[in-house]
Amino acid sequence: AISVIAALPVLIAMARKHPHTGLVALLSIAVGWTGFAWFAALILALSPFKRPEPTIELLITLTDKPEDSKTCPRCAESVKAAAQICRFCGHAFPPDLELAPVARNSSSAA
Repeated sequence: AISVIAALPVLIAMARKHPHTGLVALLSIAVGWTGFAWFAALILALSPFKRPEPTIELLITLTDKPEDSKTCPRCAESVKAAAQICRFCGHAFPPDLELAPVARNSSSAA
């Protein structure tokens, strides 16, 4: 029964998920034989504390989609596919050649 009374501040701190549970245990068990230290541990275990706000961390990827980028041949950095000059090293990309559709002769010699 005496051991339960000696551990009471620790049990209260653990049940409340107090951030200073270790300090309460140290005061209660190590120097709790003095009435003052046990009483201090009990007050600390019952003291109010601010619970941390739950936070959501967002992981932001700063890379473009592979189909929206190209690799610079000079510095190997990824740049936007429409870029004409590399923003990292200044390499000028050759102009993209857009191929016009080829007209096929649909008449057949029959």
